[in-house]
Amino acid sequence: LVDSYSPGVKAREHDYVAGRLVRQRWYHPDGRLLAETDWRSGRGTSYDFRADGTLHFTMEAEGGLAHGKWTYYRNDGSVDRVEEYREGKRIEVE
Repeated sequence: LVDSYSPGVKAREHDYVAGRLVRQRWYHPDGRLLAETDWRSGRGTSYDFRADGTLHFTMEAEGGLAHGKWTYYRNDGSVDRVEEYREGKRIEVE
């Protein structure tokens, strides 16, 4: 399933297998990838990108709640901080 900003310009994509959502992608209006979430493992891992294409953060979720590590990156690609979540609650910050 694809939603578009205009004909030929994707806004987001949804991939399904056997009726189950397995991946979502969001795009900038110029076609660059903005974010991607992969649900194939039963949990979701999201990747969020800045306008310049560098990775801004990754986050894990399960059942619609923050669950696992959320890692935030500086503009140079180094790790800024890591947060750990369990069932929607932050339990640790590195």
